[in-house]
Amino acid sequence: MDLQHALDGLRPGGCAAHRERIAIHEAGHALAHHLLGITRPTAMRLTLGGGMVEVETLVETQTLAQLEARLQTLLAGRAAERMLLGDVSAGAGGGEGSDLAMATDTALRIETVFGLGGQGPLWIPGSAQHLTLDRSLAVRVRERLEAAETAAGHLLKPHLATLRRLAEKLWIEDEIEGEALERLLGEPAGLTP
Repeated sequence: MDLQHALDGLRPGGCAAHRERIAIHEAGHALAHHLLGITRPTAMRLTLGGGMVEVETLVETQTLAQLEARLQTLLAGRAAERMLLGDVSAGAGGGEGSDLAMATDTALRIETVFGLGGQGPLWIPGSAQHLTLDRSLAVRVRERLEAAETAAGHLLKPHLATLRRLAEKLWIEDEIEGEALERLLGEPAGLTP
């Protein structure tokens, strides 16, 4: 009994409203991964530091469409928060491993390293520093990120009942994985081109 009491004191996420927001955010990620089909979510967790979704890669991202799908999965947590709570939190931001950092890096690489940006084939070494020096590049990256978050919202909207179910289950249980997660998600949507 003392062990359970100690573990309850370490319950992730803090207050109920904060835990709910994190659960919604992670549910958005998991559902987007499932619907886009380039990755398969294998676990969702609330952690002491926030939350996480573990995925298995199904398709290596090489095309612009696949990279844009990756951007959607990275920004789907923000989109889910906006849809279900009316606004977004700073939860997607933070350090170099944050959703927003990874999405910005991906969008920047589309524009400067992969040769798939709006300026045509182009490669710029050390491209992150160019965001502060090249205003037009920063605008293109921001537009790409905004478009991806909007697309993630459109992707999730027809599946609000599933999104809510995932978030509620995660909020209650702190962790969903394997077959339990597959059952909540339903049938895979198929691979993105």
